[in-house]
Amino acid sequence: MLRQKVDNARVRLVVELDQDLPPVRANAVQMCQVIYNLIHNTFEACKDGPLERRQVLVTTRLLAGEGIELCVRDAGTGMSPAVLARLFTPFSSTKAEGFGIGLRISQTIVEAHGGSIKGYNNADGVGATFRVVLPLKPPSKRRAVLGRDFC
Repeated sequence: MLRQKVDNARVRLVVELDQDLPPVRANAVQMCQVIYNLIHNTFEACKDGPLERRQVLVTTRLLAGEGIELCVRDAGTGMSPAVLARLFTPFSSTKAEGFGIGLRISQTIVEAHGGSIKGYNNADGVGATFRVVLPLKPPSKRRAVLGRDFC
């Protein structure tokens, strides 16, 4: 689904996935939606930058005692303090054609799986990163909320 967006935005997508991760109990369709939303946003963030900086890095790794971390990092301009303050606010978008619900939906999905999501500007001053952490075993009360598709 993202291949056409990669080509249109002329963004280099780099994927570095840890191959030795234990499985996470999560709804695959819902997690695909989260990943799609995050990567789509990073393409938007770097599409107007110089060609040599149009890069998105997706990484995963095991966090001892925490779970699995997924990071989506762009090399765009970063986010202003005003944007950071309302990142997960519904119907708040920096894009003229945006609805402002992608990050809120992503937050709802991640939190329903017992995880966390945050966005921040990169320490080196280039772009921003969204970090998702999912526990290896979600809280048992979440299972009833998510229904049968939670596997």
